[in-house]
Amino acid sequence: MAHLKWRRLIGLLFLFQLSALASTEKPVDSNYVLILFTGHEQIPFQQEIFQGFIDEQYRLVFDQPELFSKEIRINRLDAFRKDSSYLNRKIESLYKNYPSLPGTIIAEGNFAVRVAQGLSNKTTQNIDLFAINTSNVSLPGFSKAELFDLETNLDSVDKLFPDLKELVVLAPASRRYEVEDLWDFNYADQFQLTLLDDSLSFDETITALKALPPESAILWVGRGTSSIANDGLPIQLIHQIVELGVAPLLSMQGSTLLAGGLGGYTTPSREIGQKIAQLAYNQPEGFEPPQKQFIFDYNELDRWQADTSKLEGAISIVNEPVSVFTKRQVQLFTLLALFTIAIFSLLFAWWLRRQLKVRNEQFAKIEALDAQLHLAISAAKLALFEENVTLQTAKWIVAPSDEPNDPLVGESRLNATEPQYRTLINEMLEQIGEVVEYPIYIEDLKRTKWVRSAVIGLRTNENGELIRLQIS
Repeated sequence: MAHLKWRRLIGLLFLFQLSALASTEKPVDSNYVLILFTGHEQIPFQQEIFQGFIDEQYRLVFDQPELFSKEIRINRLDAFRKDSSYLNRKIESLYKNYPSLPGTIIAEGNFAVRVAQGLSNKTTQNIDLFAINTSNVSLPGFSKAELFDLETNLDSVDKLFPDLKELVVLAPASRRYEVEDLWDFNYADQFQLTLLDDSLSFDETITALKALPPESAILWVGRGTSSIANDGLPIQLIHQIVELGVAPLLSMQGSTLLAGGLGGYTTPSREIGQKIAQLAYNQPEGFEPPQKQFIFDYNELDRWQADTSKLEGAISIVNEPVSVFTKRQVQLFTLLALFTIAIFSLLFAWWLRRQLKVRNEQFAKIEALDAQLHLAISAAKLALFEENVTLQTAKWIVAPSDEPNDPLVGESRLNATEPQYRTLINEMLEQIGEVVEYPIYIEDLKRTKWVRSAVIGLRTNENGELIRLQIS
């Protein structure tokens, strides 16, 4: 009997503990959407994703303005931070900084999925998780396998270079068997395969590539996590390979074009951003992965004499020179040169009038685009300002709604934050595209705000003063 009473007492204490935990658990807000971007990709590629996201927001704000009752927050992660505690600290930071947990989390990248799952584990309530651009296919969304098509890229190498004798594939060790099986099944009788995985250091890989024979090609599939952490970001590694000039370089990733490569069958990054926006605002078409297409660099096609005629599907050529005048226009201008001075003067007057009309139309387009930019920045809950580094002054271009005065910069900004952030702020804001997070005390608001800032442009004005364009 005493044993039974003791078990009941333990049960009551356990139920009391559960109820206490439930009472302190943060609520889940269905209108709050958190987007986590993994920050290991090169900055230009990430900017294209953000641009696609803003473009889609701009369309939706006119087509379905009721969707904008949702609160969208974006957080960028560093998947290759050296300290092992970064993951847990990031989860705790996101958990503590907001009064409620998001009803929806969109995780772009494998590391972002781990953060999203860590936040989801902190509540017994349901949080919708979407995995974007990851190897984890158990979550809704779309995975790397849907964004990148290795088989089509292998096939495109064979069609672009029919005399190919050796293909070198740079891939993580985890994809070795996939690459070898595709080659063995389809191309073993057409060209040789050399696979350089991340068991080699990048210096050893470069040494091997320098010895490539003629009529070779390089296919970049990727590098392992440890390689990127030690050797650099994909765009940096690809640039070193392109500079060797030994063979054309293709890839499933748009980073090859930014690094000077030939291109490949890839997903445009702006479309990824548009699909993420559709998921964030609960659009039914959001579960369809972006469409892939062939994207090549005009100069590299000419340099390596690649033949695109046998490729099946849409082809986009970047960096293609555009003629100012067509052949027909040149012939017309030659004929007009034979007319009399009077007729030429009349035509010249008409041309001036037309140019004035075109200029006015361009000014109208610029004003419209400026208005769209301000609206897109406001819809994305961002702020934009110019900092005069020389004079330590600043002015808002697009100001946040709760800050009436100019942004704090220079010594004022450093004095308003905690000492441990000051060196980091100075270092990060000297570089374009580097994101820095820090708390800052706003005197007019009588409170501390967490700020995430990045420099997106640098220039020198007519007085020789350094101007930074910052997004926050």
